[in-house]
Amino acid sequence: MGITINVFGHVQGVGFRWHTQQIATKLDIKGFVENEPDGSVYIEASSTSNEQLQQFINAIQQGPAPESRVDNIQVKQANLPMYQDFTIKH
Repeated sequence: MGITINVFGHVQGVGFRWHTQQIATKLDIKGFVENEPDGSVYIEASSTSNEQLQQFINAIQQGPAPESRVDNIQVKQANLPMYQDFTIKH
């Protein structure tokens, strides 16, 4: 099972990618997170558990720091490659 997530708000320059990687590792989510030129963050996430993916979606809606802010997320089902881990792309 895989999803793509676009996260909008004040999510760059506040440790959001690192925070996302920590949550993914804890929940055994595979994929990656990267900053987008428009100031949003893009995530590809896969898991064998729909419950873990839902926990991941819920967790990333809370930013890592007081200055971070998630205004909106868009989640779509996707066929993703078999990722071995969860990485931060630069």
